Amino acid sequence: MDLNGIIEAETGSYQLKHPVDGAPLDVTFTLAGPEHPTRQKLALQMSRDMRRRVQKAGKLVLEDPEDELEQETDFLVSCTLGWKNLEIGGKPVEFSPGEARTLYTSPKFAWVRRQIRKALDDAEVFTVSSPTR
Repeated sequence: MDLNGIIEAETGSYQLKHPVDGAPLDVTFTLAGPEHPTRQKLALQMSRDMRRRVQKAGKLVLEDPEDELEQETDFLVSCTLGWKNLEIGGKPVEFSPGEARTLYTSPKFAWVRRQIRKALDDAEVFTVSSPTR
């Protein structure tokens, strides 16, 4: 098996699913994969921040849960590069980081937040077959 035929892409697409029956919805998110420069920069910064806290306190210091929630929201917003066919109240929602933040912080759309968070951790979303040369 030639491993060049399987690669991890910088971006991936995730199609939202109905939160009750799992049926695919006609809404697709474009997400930054683990190898995307923006996501790598975020991961390195989070690691640096944790190391600084440990070095300063001499032990692992857990953050306030509200701060952790805000950090996760920042991560979700930064890793969401776009979407297609998203509507709320019958009106199209154009992608922007601000709209992504609004979506991810709305309690009524917590199911969207959970799906996107899970998709960002799913290697299959970012793994594609590539023609071998």
